[in-house]
Amino acid sequence: MKDKINYTVISILIVYFFLLFRDFIFQSPNGIHEWAQADRLALAYGFFDNGMNLFKPSTFSQFSNDGITGVEFPIQAYITALIGKILGRQHLSVIFRTLDVTLVICGIVYLYFLIKEFTNNTISSIFPLCFLLLSPVFLYYTCNYLADTISAIGIMIAMTLFIQSWILKKNKSKYTAVFIFTLASLIKTSSTLYFIGFVCYDFIFIFIQKKHLIKREWKYFMTILVGFTTLIGYFLYNNYLNQIYNSDLFLFHIMLPSKETINYLFNDRLPNVMLKEYFLEYSYWFIILIIVLSYFKNSRTSLKIYLPLSFILLIGVLAVAYLMGAQFIDHDYYIIAIFFPWIYLSFFWFVLNHQTLFQNRLFNLAFVALVIFFMIGTYQKFQDRISPNYPGFSEYYRTFWMKDGKNKLNRLQIGKDEKIGVIQESAPNLTLLYFDRKGYVIKGKHWHRDFKELAIFYKKHHLKIGIGNQKEVKDLIKVQPVFYEYFQILHQDRDLIVFASK
Repeated sequence: MKDKINYTVISILIVYFFLLFRDFIFQSPNGIHEWAQADRLALAYGFFDNGMNLFKPSTFSQFSNDGITGVEFPIQAYITALIGKILGRQHLSVIFRTLDVTLVICGIVYLYFLIKEFTNNTISSIFPLCFLLLSPVFLYYTCNYLADTISAIGIMIAMTLFIQSWILKKNKSKYTAVFIFTLASLIKTSSTLYFIGFVCYDFIFIFIQKKHLIKREWKYFMTILVGFTTLIGYFLYNNYLNQIYNSDLFLFHIMLPSKETINYLFNDRLPNVMLKEYFLEYSYWFIILIIVLSYFKNSRTSLKIYLPLSFILLIGVLAVAYLMGAQFIDHDYYIIAIFFPWIYLSFFWFVLNHQTLFQNRLFNLAFVALVIFFMIGTYQKFQDRISPNYPGFSEYYRTFWMKDGKNKLNRLQIGKDEKIGVIQESAPNLTLLYFDRKGYVIKGKHWHRDFKELAIFYKKHHLKIGIGNQKEVKDLIKVQPVFYEYFQILHQDRDLIVFASK
């Protein structure tokens, strides 16, 4: 009977994800944060095309030497390239999206079984995970190329394993937890705050409760040392790559917010845009209620574990949020790795402290009905979010003129190895990915929209072919006929203009 219930839960989860992603999974990078999407997918192409060296990640952009760049551990892109060697290069985008969805589903299923060890109840085991399925942002980046949702799921698993070692006395779980914490922190640096928080609490716990067993914990201490050494070493190695290969594509910036930024974030951007993206409005009341109620059970375990741990982690969450503050305005996905594991901990602890509620059939029916209601709304919000006319974000959509770009260049017999220069664009890899050519996205600072300066740039970087949005490039040519002194038009249609240096 229990197996049938487990299979039913897993099947419902898979069907829900399938309904969400059945069309989206076949799309190329576009929509919200298409810039970041393209950069991550370009890493997979870099591994596929330039050799499968995990420690020399590269993209289409040639502003760094040979396109090589330092980046948070690109394990997703690497696995995608490996699978692409079997299924074909043309499927890399679908493979990447499918891989991320599969990893998240596997993570959620594993969490479900971990929680069930504490509760032995299906509904209460689903409960701590339900808020993930109610977040359009979480779902959007699950079927994407970014690492945030995978890192967040990894952190939640590691947190649960630590708590398992404390409450269920499964000491070996901590070793697995440290490994998962390390991997999750490698692929998303901001997740390190949870690794630090849990280890700090566990050290305090060991020194207070188990002073006489400290010598026996040396293997555990060494495991933690290896984990943090790996994180620090990889961070330094990334800085080395960026310096040696002159790359600034994936720099991890600390950007403290100014007073003006904070005012704009809290008075405008957060209430009018961001909060509407993270969850549906009425979902917030449900989440806030659970977080508040998770503090209302003054059991010995709560006072010993949850309250101090939650406080330590909250300090870390707020500190990282402040350090990254100036970037929250434009990066809605940052919240996933920073805030979501903390929310999960509150939901998980609510379940542990209120297990009698889940033995009440009426409560279970009310919970299931509520979640289904929320999921229907989330499904619609997700469909709206992936629409090319999504209000609040659609002004950033720039991929319309890039469609079929690779085939257009192929028809013009422009070789695959021919580097191209893209003007009137900003995203380092987005256009290059659509046209499937290495090259340069030449921002205004490199040519100041002056075709004479552009010709100098082309000569310096040995470029012959240029492309751009047809309307914008034609408008520039009208006011700068000097274009024809340095370039000639090879092709133009309603979307695209292709030109060559003379």
